Amino acid sequence: MLARIAAYRKTLAARAAPMHVREAKSLDAELRVVHHLETLSSVLQVWHGVRIPDPNRPRGAGEVDVVGLTPWGLVAMECKNWAGDVVMEDGDLVQVRRRARGKTPSVLPRLLKKTTQAKRMALSLYNDPAFEIVEGVVFPNPATRLSDECKEHPRIVNLDGLEAFIKQAFAKHDLLSDDQLAQYADFVDRCGHWDVITFDGGRIDNGDFNDVLLPLGWHRSELKSVKIELRGGFISTFFRGLRLNITTTAWSGEQASEIIDAGDLSVTHTMPWGPSGIDGNGKHPLAHLQTIAFGSQIPFTEAAAALAVNPAEPRIEEGSTTLNEAAANRPEADSMLALYERFQPGDAVTGTVLKHLKDDSGVTYALLVELVARKVRGIIYMDQFDDVNPVFFDAFYGPEKPVDVVIHSNDFNGRIKLKR
Repeated sequence: MLARIAAYRKTLAARAAPMHVREAKSLDAELRVVHHLETLSSVLQVWHGVRIPDPNRPRGAGEVDVVGLTPWGLVAMECKNWAGDVVMEDGDLVQVRRRARGKTPSVLPRLLKKTTQAKRMALSLYNDPAFEIVEGVVFPNPATRLSDECKEHPRIVNLDGLEAFIKQAFAKHDLLSDDQLAQYADFVDRCGHWDVITFDGGRIDNGDFNDVLLPLGWHRSELKSVKIELRGGFISTFFRGLRLNITTTAWSGEQASEIIDAGDLSVTHTMPWGPSGIDGNGKHPLAHLQTIAFGSQIPFTEAAAALAVNPAEPRIEEGSTTLNEAAANRPEADSMLALYERFQPGDAVTGTVLKHLKDDSGVTYALLVELVARKVRGIIYMDQFDDVNPVFFDAFYGPEKPVDVVIHSNDFNGRIKLKR
């Protein structure tokens, strides 16, 4: 009985976890931007907290605070709830009072990197080099004082200026067709969001669930969210133990409820920026949580949410363009073969230069070209660039630059030769 009382009190304390004041203010600022964008005639759809896979890292990803779909393309907004003076230094934004406390974080270059990665992922998905994403930094805090240089910057805006910002950014862009708009929305949905846990006291944690350790037969492909309520109060818990009322909501919208004993049921939810959970490794008893919500139906690992034909696709080892024998014999290899079969000899496609391949003397003899991010690569030899002035070669064909190529040959096992 004493153990039940202790568990009940510990559970109430855990559920009452508040959100840090700074985090709460940042979230409020982001939501103000979301709600403001939703009122604009130039915005068709808005997403909050979109994850952008990094094609250069197996598990890397960034996040864009707010993404809006316009009739001309996507707008990716970083929200800064900064107060006081903000200036430009070395091509980036700096909050003056924060500068006095040490090194300031990158804002504009980091955001540009995220949108570049997004375009590269979109190129892999749709082979559309004209995929339009405009980035911007928005300051929703009325206490922000932007310098004149900040005010004149084409990618910096306050909340009231968002409508004009969007129209100016896309002034020279054609309207997208209905099919293109659906493609843009599909891209954002594929990128997905964080898995989220919340507490009664207002705390919100963004991170990733360990799907292998989900309790009660739960699976993200089926469940969108779960609401967790304590069943009964002190007296009931004293006599019957800790019980929970669980309400699950499927992606289809269908709901189901059940009452269960809390026992040792838990989820593992890790955050990339620090330890979490009762063990520091992300373990959270179900009884401590108010809700859990899945960011997508596919786990956000190795950019699966953005690229996977099948979430169990086999890996290709770093630097390789070919399935190894073990992977080729796995049932999931069919999905990789389907990717290879997208590239038939004679097809004109746009890829991304991964790196320059050099011989022992340091001379570039070929380019490794990415056709599907992290999945399909091809090689094009330097004799295809005899008409290019060497002075301008790196400017046009440096790493992460798009390159128009034609499939010369494909053995459909990863060995793809390209030409111009």
